[in-house]
Amino acid sequence: MNYEESLNALDVAWALETGFLYKIRYREVDFLLGDELLKTLKQIDFTDQDLLPKQIVSYIWFIPLFMELQMHSIEKASNVEEFGRYVTLASQITAEVSRILGHVPEEPDWNTPLS
Repeated sequence: MNYEESLNALDVAWALETGFLYKIRYREVDFLLGDELLKTLKQIDFTDQDLLPKQIVSYIWFIPLFMELQMHSIEKASNVEEFGRYVTLASQITAEVSRILGHVPEEPDWNTPLS
């Protein structure tokens, strides 16, 4: 998937009324759209570049936090099986975003003296 295709697919995920991310804001989980978002994220690869395109970063950096913020509402609005699917999907999407943006370094152990 090239850069423009990635941007278009991410735009669809955030689209008003019809996008996966828009819908979960209103407690409507469309797993087909969620799977499409996951598929899109899996196809984004910038491993050969030192810098990421700003537009791609602006589309994806907030997705994991946004999905986490919707957890409670989704849990209340769905059955146990659907909520479990949502949690799994959110985890998979978070892993892909982390892969694309790079992993956050572990927090240092502040109790260990520096050498």
